[in-house]
Amino acid sequence: MELSKEELKEMMAIFKVESEEHLKDLNKGLLKLEETPGSRELLDELFRTAHSIKGAARMMGFSKIETIAHKIEDGFGLLRKGSISLTPEDFDVVYEGVDIISQIIERISTEGTDQDIDVAAISEKLEKMVQSKETVVGKVAEGKDESKKVKTTEEAEPAAITTIDDELKNQEISKPMPQPVAESTYQETSQEKTETGSRGTVAEDAIIRVSTKRLDDLMNQVSELITTRIKSQQRLIDIKKIVELCDEWTQQAERLKSFREKVFNRVAAIESSGNNGSFNAAGKSALSAMDLKTFISFYDAAVDKTTKLLDLLNNLYDKHNEDNMRTSVITGDIQDNLRIIRLMPISTIFDLYPRMVRDIAKGQNKKVKFEIYGADTRVDKKILEELKDPLIHLLRNSIDHGVETPIERVEVGKNPEGTISIRAGYIGNMVQIEVSDDGRGIDTDRIAQMAVKKGYIKAEQIEDVSKSDLISLIFHSGFSTAKIITDLSGRGVGLDVVKANIERIKGTIETDSEKGKGSKFILKIPLTLATTHVLIVDVGTDYYSLPIDYVERTVRLTEEEIVSTGQNPFIMVDEKPVPVYKLEEVLGNPRQRLKNKGLLKAAAAVKTGQHLTKIETNKFPAVVLSSLGRRVAFLVDKLLDEQEVVVKNLGNQLKRVKNVAGSTVLGDGRISLILNPNDLIKSVQGSGTKFVFRERRTRDLVKKRVLVVDDSITTRTLEKNILESAGYHVTTATNGLEGYQKLSEGGFDIVVSDVEMPMMTGFEFAEKVRKESKFQEIPFILCTSLESEKDKRKGIEVGANAYIVKGSFDQSNLLETIEKLL
Repeated sequence: MELSKEELKEMMAIFKVESEEHLKDLNKGLLKLEETPGSRELLDELFRTAHSIKGAARMMGFSKIETIAHKIEDGFGLLRKGSISLTPEDFDVVYEGVDIISQIIERISTEGTDQDIDVAAISEKLEKMVQSKETVVGKVAEGKDESKKVKTTEEAEPAAITTIDDELKNQEISKPMPQPVAESTYQETSQEKTETGSRGTVAEDAIIRVSTKRLDDLMNQVSELITTRIKSQQRLIDIKKIVELCDEWTQQAERLKSFREKVFNRVAAIESSGNNGSFNAAGKSALSAMDLKTFISFYDAAVDKTTKLLDLLNNLYDKHNEDNMRTSVITGDIQDNLRIIRLMPISTIFDLYPRMVRDIAKGQNKKVKFEIYGADTRVDKKILEELKDPLIHLLRNSIDHGVETPIERVEVGKNPEGTISIRAGYIGNMVQIEVSDDGRGIDTDRIAQMAVKKGYIKAEQIEDVSKSDLISLIFHSGFSTAKIITDLSGRGVGLDVVKANIERIKGTIETDSEKGKGSKFILKIPLTLATTHVLIVDVGTDYYSLPIDYVERTVRLTEEEIVSTGQNPFIMVDEKPVPVYKLEEVLGNPRQRLKNKGLLKAAAAVKTGQHLTKIETNKFPAVVLSSLGRRVAFLVDKLLDEQEVVVKNLGNQLKRVKNVAGSTVLGDGRISLILNPNDLIKSVQGSGTKFVFRERRTRDLVKKRVLVVDDSITTRTLEKNILESAGYHVTTATNGLEGYQKLSEGGFDIVVSDVEMPMMTGFEFAEKVRKESKFQEIPFILCTSLESEKDKRKGIEVGANAYIVKGSFDQSNLLETIEKLL
C-alpha cells in the first residue's frame, strides 16, 4: 500500500530521530573503541547499531545510507571475529562514513533529496578497509586450521556453524532494538516480568513521541494562563480595596449612631416645649422631629444594606481568593510539569563534543583527554539550543590556544596528553557550566602587548591595569593573541560571540586562568527562560522590572549617604563605594520626571555633585544591581513589588535593544519592560576598564592596496574580484619572484600569496620579505591548499600573519582576516 505525503513525512521524522540516536551511539562507541580496541561487548553494540541504520534506510528506500551502513557493519562483523583491530586511518574512514550518513539524512529532511551527495569515494574507502581486514582474518583462520588438525575424524561430530546474520537474529530476538527517544522528554521505563503462560508484557508507563513545537505551543498557552492568573490576583486586590472602603464606611456609620440619638432627643425636647412650627432666624421652617425620624429611618436602612453588601463582598473575596489559590496551585503544577518535560539532559549537546574534540586535536597533532561531568544536569530545551555553539567555541579555544603540543608539554614537565573537561551542575536556580583545560593558560603579557599595539591603551598605563581587566579583552570583538590567523582561530571572532550569546539568554561568563597551569571558563545560566522573578520599580509614569537574581539589595538613602568627590557620586555598601545613577537618565528618557520632589533634588545633587540642605532631606529609594563583581545603585521613584512574571520577547524587529531583556504584562494590564542588568551596568561604567575601543570605519579601508600572488589564473581572478568588490586596490603577480619585485616597488599595504608556485614558493617569498627591514611590519597572508599542521607551523616560522586553507575557503574569512590585519 502506498503511503500518503503526510504518512511519508511522519515516517521521515521518525527515521531522522532514530538515525540521529544511532549515529550518536556510533560516534560514542568509536571513541570508546579507540581506547579499548578489543572490547567484544562494544563491537557487538556497534555492529547492531550499524545494522539498525542499514535496516531502517532499506525500509525507507535510502540506498546511499544503506550502502555506507552495510560496509561499516561488515567491518565491525570482521572485528568481532577477533585477532584484528582498526588502525588510526581506519577510524578516520569510519568516522567519515558516519559524517556522510548524517549529511544525507539532513539533506533529505530539508530538501527531500540526496542526489547531489556523492558516496562513491567513501564507499571505495570503506570497501578497501573491509577487504584488508578480510585478508587478515583469512590468514589468521588458515593458521588456526593448520594448528588444529586431528588424527582421526571418525567419531567427530559436525560443528555447529553460526553465521553473522544468524547471530544477529538471535541477539535481536533476545534483546529488543533500541527505540528512538522522544525529543521532548526523558523517561526511564520498566518492564514488568510476566509469569509463564501470561499473554505478554504490559508497560506501566507508555511513552509517546510529541513534537517539540507542540510543547512550545503548549508552554506559550500556559504562559498566557499565568498572565491571566496574575491579572486575577490584581482583581482580587481590587475587591479587597472595595471591602476595605465599605468597612471604613460602616465603621463611620457606627460612630454616627450616638450623635444621631443626641440630635433626635434634642429636637424632640424642643417640640415638647411648644416651639413646634416656629421659625428660625432666617425665616425658614425648622427641622421637625418627624423629618428627622424619617431621615434616620433611611439612614438605618442604608447602613443595613451596606452591612449586607459588605458581607456579600467579604464572601465574594473569600471565595475568589480560594478559587484563585486553587488556580495558582494547578497552574503552577502544570507549568512545573511542562517545564520538567521541556528539560533535557545536558548530555544532549555534551555527547556531540567528544568526537569534535578528537578530530580537532588530531588535526593539530595534540593529545587530548576529554572528560565530561554532570551530563545528567537538565536544562530547558531553548537554552540548550543557545548553548551549543558557545560551548563549541570554548572547546575549540581550549584545544587551539590552551593545550600545548606533546613536545611542549614534556618540556615543561607535563603529561604529554592534555586534559580538557566540561562539567555542569546546579547553583540555586541557575545552571553552572565550566570548561577547563590544563594547558598554557592565558598569557596576560601577550594580551598587554596586543592592547598597546592596537591602541587600546598607552604603554605607560599598562602597569595600572589589573589581571582581570586584561583577561576581559579576550571577549572584545576582533581581539586575538594568536601568532597566526588560521581557519580555526586568530580572527578575533569567537569569544565575543560566546559572551553575546550567553548574555542573550540572561547568563554570565567569567574566566579564571593561571599561566602555565590552565584556564577555566565559568558560565552561569537560568534553568528556564519562560518565567522569572523580578522586582518592579516605578520611574515616573512607567513600571520597570529588574531580575531578582541581579538585585543585591534595595536601600533608602538619605542625603548624607550620597557622597560626591568631584567624580561619580557614590554610596557605601559593605564599606565599599558603589556608584549611584538615576535610572531614568540611563534609560534615555529625560522627559519622564521622577514624581518624588525630594528625589528630584537628590537626583540633581547626584548629577551635579551638590549637597542637599537639611530641609530637603528625605529617604530616596534605590536598587543595587550586581553582575560579575561590579555593583551600581540606581535611583528610582518607588519600590513596588516582587513577583514571578512571564517573559515575552520584543519580536524579530527588536531582537537586541540596549538595556532591555524583554517585556511582561503586569496584573493591572500594564506593559513592563524587563531590564537587562548587564547592559545597565555597562551603560554607566562602559567596559569598566581603562581601555579605549575605536570602531573601524569602512572608508579607512578604501585606499588600501593589496598584492595578490598566485600561479593559478582562476584563483588570482577570484581573489582580485572579491577584494575589488570590497573597495581595495589590487595588483596581481604569478609567482613569488614576480611578487617580490612588485612589492619592492612599494605602495602595498598587505600581501596575499599562494604557497606552491614556480620559481619561488610562498614560504620562500614570505621568508625573503621578512628579511628586509622595510617589510617587517607588512601583513602577509598565505592562502593555500596545504592544510597539515606541519605546513601551518612552517607558515609561522617564515613570518606569515595568517594561514587560510583553500579547501575551506570562504570569501568572508579572507575579508575579515585582511580587515583585522590592517
